[in-house]
Amino acid sequence: MHGGSFNDKGSTSWRGPENPEQTDKSPAGGTINIRGTDILNVGSDISLDQFPVYFPKPGVIPQNGIGFGPDSTFLNRLYDQGKIASRSWSLFWGWQGAEQENQMDGSLVLGGYDKAKMAGGAPLTAPFSDGVGCPSSLLVYLSNIVVNHIDGKKTSLLNTPGSALRACIKPDNPQVVLPEDVFGNLKKAFPGKTVEHSTGIYPSSLAYEPDGVYVPISSP
Repeated sequence: MHGGSFNDKGSTSWRGPENPEQTDKSPAGGTINIRGTDILNVGSDISLDQFPVYFPKPGVIPQNGIGFGPDSTFLNRLYDQGKIASRSWSLFWGWQGAEQENQMDGSLVLGGYDKAKMAGGAPLTAPFSDGVGCPSSLLVYLSNIVVNHIDGKKTSLLNTPGSALRACIKPDNPQVVLPEDVFGNLKKAFPGKTVEHSTGIYPSSLAYEPDGVYVPISSP
């Protein structure tokens, strides 16, 4: 899931920290131990010296995320070297459908975006929101979260009509975390019976009894 353990003895470019107890702050505000630095190769002609490598800890997200914040060392270095046109970036997660026609690899674009993945109205440009308790400064307000049922009905997950849910977008953390009351409404809106939280690739996701989750559709 995380690419295996880093073999520092197998690297000729890895350098350990001067202080073995040196620590840094994670995006979530926790303390993580710095293991050392190495050369990060991006493509065939770009290398970044002294890229920090952190101790992996089970259950900790991220385990060695590349920072793409407003003052990202990674993006600044690429921009200063003339490798990217701007400090912007875009991420397409991909498709994870059960059938092959509903599967697609994701992509990360540095210095721009993939026009083929853009659709709809005009792009929205907004400033970063500082000092609001959001580490990434990417703050949005959700006016509603709706579950669309197979019979055409729609169930709102917000208890108070007209209210907005403040949400922090953290690109380094792919998990979607909901307030307890909203998450409870989500479980009630889904068919089937929840039995436990899953483990593995999707930790803490909902697991269901096999019966009553999917509505059978008769063939014509």
